[in-house]
Amino acid sequence: MVIGMCFDTTASNTGKLNGACTLLEKAMGRNLVWMACRHHKFEVLLAGVYSVCLGTSTGPEILFFKRFREKWTEMNHTPEARSTPLIIVSDAIKAFIKCQLEVRHSRDGYLEFLLLAAQIAELQVDVAIRKPGARHRARWMAKAIYALKIEILFTVNKTIFNLNSSRITSFLDVHVENWSDTPSFQVTAVFIKNLVCINDSAERGVALVQHFNETITKDAEQKQFLLQVVEQHRKNFAEYNSELLAKI
Repeated sequence: MVIGMCFDTTASNTGKLNGACTLLEKAMGRNLVWMACRHHKFEVLLAGVYSVCLGTSTGPEILFFKRFREKWTEMNHTPEARSTPLIIVSDAIKAFIKCQLEVRHSRDGYLEFLLLAAQIAELQVDVAIRKPGARHRARWMAKAIYALKIEILFTVNKTIFNLNSSRITSFLDVHVENWSDTPSFQVTAVFIKNLVCINDSAERGVALVQHFNETITKDAEQKQFLLQVVEQHRKNFAEYNSELLAKI
């Protein structure tokens, strides 16, 4: 007896009206267990995450990964000791990682992903972080592996991607209740208190919209061009006098 279906999560399979799964259920006259392909679900999920974080792109490569790979030789590949975990990992996830590390995997990418996940979860495993490999947009597992490597190795004190100035972050390794007694926090607090916040740019933008809104055109698309033209005109002609008008 057929009780379930395994399928890719494409519209031809999962369509509400004419999807293959829907038609099979109608033909058999009963509901079936839908078991969507895990591979495809993970691929779609990771693609969505990267679209949100890095923006949409039609190119074959993810440029952020390309820069990370190019800077690989300049980085320290040994994860730094941390007083606080990168993320809070549940005991169930830790148990799953340990269990899967004892299983023989057909692809090296799966094993590498598990070892990196174990490093994130602070499990006692020997992890040698490999040089980043394939970065093609179609390699869905590569996205997950790159993400974990960047999470493990990328800290604000390292000069990756032209971050040449060191940032004071040592107080983040101390409990928040003791921050006020930490020298690095005291220095940062003094710096923040002396910052002068000016919203000139935002105020000029608001004034520009208020002045020209609904005065020349009411078309929303043309209104965008109008504001850009006015802003560019003000940059090109900061002052108005007879000599300037003669040149125009």
